[in-house]
Amino acid sequence: MTTDPAPVGAVDAALVDPDTPRGPAAADETTVLPATGSTPVAEQEDATVTADDAPATATRSTAPARVPAVDVLRDVVAAVALLASLALPWNLVASATDRPWAVVSVVVALLALPLPYLARAGVLPGGWTVRTTRLVRLVAAAPFVVVALVYIVLDVSRSADSLLDRGVGTALGLGLAGALLVAQPRSCELGPRDEDAAVSRGWRTGLIVVGAAVVVGAVAAFAITLADADDVATSTVLLALCYLAVPVVLGALPAFGAVRGDAGWAAALIGTGAASAVIFLAGSHGAAGLLQVESFHGARFGIVLIPAAAAIAAGAAFLRTLGALDVRAAVSRTLLLLVILGVLVGLERIILLTAHGKVATASVVVTLIAALAIAALALVALLALRTPGAGGRYLTLLVAVASIVLGTVALCVNVNRPFGSTFEVALLAFGLPVVLLALLALPAARGFADELREGRESAWEWQPAAARPERAAAFAVPPAQARPETKDDPADTVAAPEPAPEYRTGPLDGSVHEGSSWQADPAQAGATQPAAGQYGQYGQYGQYGETTQHAGAGHYREPDPVREPEPQPVAQAEPVSAPVEQASAPVTRRSSWDATPAPVDEIDESTSVTSTSVLPSEAGFTATQAGDPSTPLDVLAQIAEHAPSLRPYVAQNPATYPALLDWLGALGDPAVDAALRTRTDR
Repeated sequence: MTTDPAPVGAVDAALVDPDTPRGPAAADETTVLPATGSTPVAEQEDATVTADDAPATATRSTAPARVPAVDVLRDVVAAVALLASLALPWNLVASATDRPWAVVSVVVALLALPLPYLARAGVLPGGWTVRTTRLVRLVAAAPFVVVALVYIVLDVSRSADSLLDRGVGTALGLGLAGALLVAQPRSCELGPRDEDAAVSRGWRTGLIVVGAAVVVGAVAAFAITLADADDVATSTVLLALCYLAVPVVLGALPAFGAVRGDAGWAAALIGTGAASAVIFLAGSHGAAGLLQVESFHGARFGIVLIPAAAAIAAGAAFLRTLGALDVRAAVSRTLLLLVILGVLVGLERIILLTAHGKVATASVVVTLIAALAIAALALVALLALRTPGAGGRYLTLLVAVASIVLGTVALCVNVNRPFGSTFEVALLAFGLPVVLLALLALPAARGFADELREGRESAWEWQPAAARPERAAAFAVPPAQARPETKDDPADTVAAPEPAPEYRTGPLDGSVHEGSSWQADPAQAGATQPAAGQYGQYGQYGQYGETTQHAGAGHYREPDPVREPEPQPVAQAEPVSAPVEQASAPVTRRSSWDATPAPVDEIDESTSVTSTSVLPSEAGFTATQAGDPSTPLDVLAQIAEHAPSLRPYVAQNPATYPALLDWLGALGDPAVDAALRTRTDR
């Protein structure tokens, strides 16, 4: 026959359940106990052999080797809590070391911690079992629990005028948490759930009792405070209500949520209780006015019980009644506590501001702004966590860091007040933000680490703006500088055509250069051209192949872009029959308009680009430059702006970019329009 394997860690004879078969009926089987570090615990439990195959001497593991790490951590925390409570205030007039029964109860509770290790070492009596260890735990923790209850009742029964043993100090709260950790069975001491369910139900009931004690204590403190006051002001009532809400929100709400089986609330309660315990230690000597003593006669009670509720929620017997921990749910619950606490702190400061100027305004205002800012940020992160793909982990991390920064500022400037009014500020600054950071550090938190909404990258990554449709009106911008005044050589002028009609852009105060062969509209002559590079690059100048010989231009050397070439004799000119169609490569236009080519109107012979007369020049530019495809684009723009008489040549130049062509077409100049109609790309 083969017996069922014992629970994890309960394989030694001293820790075997008393119901396990013993005596001759079980003498034919022996459980082999491998040496430390040989095989995992789960494999060791299933390793059974007969007595014939067993070695003469069974190998036993060392005592701490089979104790789960989480149980060791519980023992360490319990010992620290009990010992640290001796250095904290017990009530308003004494510390824990001033009360002998408090010291004795702490020592008795500490004696129960090494029992599991002594059992594994084999120094306990032979009849010692797991149930014996659990019973001794309860008995050892009971004295401290009884002493704590007695002093709580004494605080309620004492009158407000008496200071004798009045108040409940942080030593009582922290020591009670340590005693409850001692009293709970460790995970290695629990049996199967179906056989050992009573212990889990018992500690679940214990958490309900502690949560109810927080609520009842807070309400009782509110009622007693109002009864003790002779003249109750409205501000006093409102402030007492805020004090009542703080322990209920931080202690009772997470406790009742954990009782209902929510692992997220349990994690939030454990984190809040641990943070409260650290704040208790930080305020042991009255640092920054942190919480030291609560009293039913001091408008608030219940905060000292939060570590005790967290101790029960962290026990192995209670945790196994919960499901798997959802980190997102735990973060959401902690953020909700941060939102509510920030609002309560803000309300407290608003009430203090209106309470007849009894507090320093500067510190209250700073605390008010910081608390409300933390609450607002936490609310945004909470909503983001509930929105799929909103990057809640990143926002939670941001909220934690911002809370530490803002809370630290508020804690530094906050006034020192009795009964721990800065406890909430310290919890905003360090307590709950550190809990958030701890939850985000868990491996399970990586599940929502990279969630982001698709298509939202433009909110934090720079991207080029979308191109707008090109419009002719956008090209007519005010000139950046005055037009240079030049006087053309009379020898270079040609017969001027008939004056152009009035243009639709309206006349301005521009003047026509003397000697110019074209009567340009003054309004258009003063219009500023857009820079060529503003609309992108339209290819290198060499893409047109060999230089096209335009009408009216003779053989010439390649012109310098910044130096005007000397004109050649007219007799050497070789007119081209098709001035635009002979371009080696058409210019690809990017304009949003696609004008239909129109028939070429007749142009006056003296002004045609096919004329053999002397080519015009104006403003330091020549017709050769205006019609040469190798002329830089910015030079073409300057020619069109400052030399109205050369605009027809610019209009026929194959290298002219589309934006400049559209600008020229918007001028309404008949000569320019006629030149534009000769282009094959419009």
